[in-house]
Amino acid sequence: MLFKLVAFLMAVVVLAWAAPSFAKKKKRGKRGGIARHIKICQNYRARAVYRIRSCSYLIRLNRFDDDSMALIFTARGNAYDDSKKPERAIDDYSAAIRLNPRHVNALFNRGYVYAKTSDKLLLALRDFSAAIRLDPGDAAAFLSRGNVFSRLEQWDRAISDYNVAIKINPDSAAAYYSRGLVHERKGNIKKAVADYSSALTYNPFSSAVLHRRGLARIKSKEFDKAVEDFDVAIHLKPKAGILYYGRGLAYAGKGRYEWAIEDYNEAIPLDPKNPRAFFARGEAFARIGQLERAIEDYDAALRLDAKNPEALNGRAKANNRRGHYDRAIQDFTAAIEAQPDNAAHYYGRGFAHGKKGDYLQAIADYDRATKLDPNHIPSFKYRGRAKFFLARYGDAVPDLKRSAEADPKDLFRSIWLYLARARAKIDG
Repeated sequence: MLFKLVAFLMAVVVLAWAAPSFAKKKKRGKRGGIARHIKICQNYRARAVYRIRSCSYLIRLNRFDDDSMALIFTARGNAYDDSKKPERAIDDYSAAIRLNPRHVNALFNRGYVYAKTSDKLLLALRDFSAAIRLDPGDAAAFLSRGNVFSRLEQWDRAISDYNVAIKINPDSAAAYYSRGLVHERKGNIKKAVADYSSALTYNPFSSAVLHRRGLARIKSKEFDKAVEDFDVAIHLKPKAGILYYGRGLAYAGKGRYEWAIEDYNEAIPLDPKNPRAFFARGEAFARIGQLERAIEDYDAALRLDAKNPEALNGRAKANNRRGHYDRAIQDFTAAIEAQPDNAAHYYGRGFAHGKKGDYLQAIADYDRATKLDPNHIPSFKYRGRAKFFLARYGDAVPDLKRSAEADPKDLFRSIWLYLARARAKIDG
């Protein structure tokens, strides 16, 4: 989360050009007009078009010293930024910096505009760093630079800046929230939840932070606490579809698939272009055996995102369960094209090939799955069976042994291993 500093014109500018207070004439004089333009130029609540007009008038006058002109350019840059004209805003901030190289606000605001893009993040870093050198006590500059480091996936440097921002301003909910996001991206869910909780201490009515903490708690399988977070967030923002979607995920984690479906039913009309909600509802329907409705939702998700590998995988698994193996193979192949490093797609396609009796193709897919994930036990299990059906009993034994060792309580896995050893005449 970036903060934009609003540069106010110095009082000396107003004093230099304001009309005398003792003037009795109703007609506005030249200096009175200048004072009016100064007032509008610096008023960030005024419409951007009026601020630009007044600041431009003052710039054309060219009667101010460099520091005052820098403030005027900065004010107009803010107005251009509010008008969604970033290039013109950058030009004005750059003009302000040329006039006053120590102008912290201009440096910060130019960095703020650069940071909105994905191709100028290094320029944003440069400006925020320069602002920090000039004012090392500016918590907002450290927070903003940390956000840029985060976008560049330089996690440790981001956390370092957030730490400084929090040290300067211990009440900064935004800094705790941003640091929590980075901890979550690094996989440290416990620290992420702690930071989200700290953020909520200072901003208890933030549905965004509650949403994020709820998702983090789902990752740590604290489903009941996640539901509590989403309950509060939904109370604060009852029309936010993403919150119902999040609570649905928490209910699904608890195995309450009917409740999850009810929440997805709320989420989808509020956010009908969110493919994740359709996918999640499809998964819930599949869990309770309603495969046709699951496929309908996977279809809806794929209409919104045709190459979504999760939805392709989900629909393929549903077709596997329905015995529609050719359709499943088609979807698994599309999922592999979209996400070639996911072992689950190869495993699913291998399973479909095996069900059709195409054991060699099944084994090829299981080979790929185990190469991508050496601990993908289902691939060992079914590769062993495919080799068994090809009468490659000796080759099947290592795979079936790996499968049986992974779940010693599964009697059928032990039976398969026993049969392969017996056919291969291998002891033990």
